[in-house]
Amino acid sequence: PHTIAIYEPLPGDTLRQLLANGRADRELCYRVGVVIARLHRLGVLFRSLHPGNIIVNDGRLGLIDVLDMQFHGGSLWRWTRRRNWLHFLRCEVDQPWLKPELIDELLLGYADAADLPASELEHVGSHVRTLLGHSPS
Repeated sequence: PHTIAIYEPLPGDTLRQLLANGRADRELCYRVGVVIARLHRLGVLFRSLHPGNIIVNDGRLGLIDVLDMQFHGGSLWRWTRRRNWLHFLRCEVDQPWLKPELIDELLLGYADAADLPASELEHVGSHVRTLLGHSPS
């Protein structure tokens, strides 16, 4: 079965556009990390999670391309979260713009809002930095 969605585009710029134009700051990346953690806590697996599918408009964040979203009964498992981070980082076009200081803020926002033990948060952070070729801060 196929699903088709017809919708009006959300106004604003994608996180990808803001990163590419140097207009994504640490505060924005922190807030994106918080949103990702909240999705994971609520059991939302968004397989199309990447900077091109996050819209920023007047400081508000929105998600697009949501047909590839799954809803689980509770908080996502740790391994599912790690896989979702792979989805976020998989687009090579984004990697040059994901500077270490922005990734640090993204991960700090995630850590502040996630329901994971410190050891798992450290593992996620290390995993994300390794995938991007960044050394730990």
